[in-house]
Amino acid sequence: MIVFNETSNTSNAETKSRTIFLKDDLTSETMSDIVEKIYNFNQEDADAEVWVKDYYREPIQLVINTHGGDAYCCLSLIDVIESSITPIYTIALNAFSAGLFILIAGHKRFAYKRSTMMYHQVQVDPGYGDLKSIKHEIEESKRIEGIIKEFLFEKTKLTPELLELVDTTDKEWYIDANEALSYGIIDQILVKEDRTSI
Repeated sequence: MIVFNETSNTSNAETKSRTIFLKDDLTSETMSDIVEKIYNFNQEDADAEVWVKDYYREPIQLVINTHGGDAYCCLSLIDVIESSITPIYTIALNAFSAGLFILIAGHKRFAYKRSTMMYHQVQVDPGYGDLKSIKHEIEESKRIEGIIKEFLFEKTKLTPELLELVDTTDKEWYIDANEALSYGIIDQILVKEDRTSI
């Protein structure tokens, strides 16, 4: 479990591990599993607050090692993370595509010095329907991309000008830990002194 120099004087200081792993593509199934665990930890904490004075909500750690996944699942998981009363610390191993956005949703955000993150535009797969259907899929993709970019501008130091440049010059933008720190994508690069194990 990672140690972030926060102390607890309550009875849950040695609770079971609160580490959740996103280690596959983000699908409805993997998202639901993570959401269920977040809900359960929040409920445990809400119940404990009734009985334990000055109860400390031990942060949930969401370790991210994914190449991305479904955009709708990504947005849903972002909402769940942001609305969690129990703090959720996101930790990037490799956070590509949707994984990057989930990383940014954390109440505190971390990466290792050799972690890699990756941004790209929302990808469109309009299929082989009629022209009206294809246009509809493209418009919906633009809507989702607008939501994602608004989220990025709110939570990081990324600017519309920078992302426009990336969108027009690169298919994918790979980001190392130092870049991520400078752009406010993460709050801290983890070093040996920050953790006991993971």
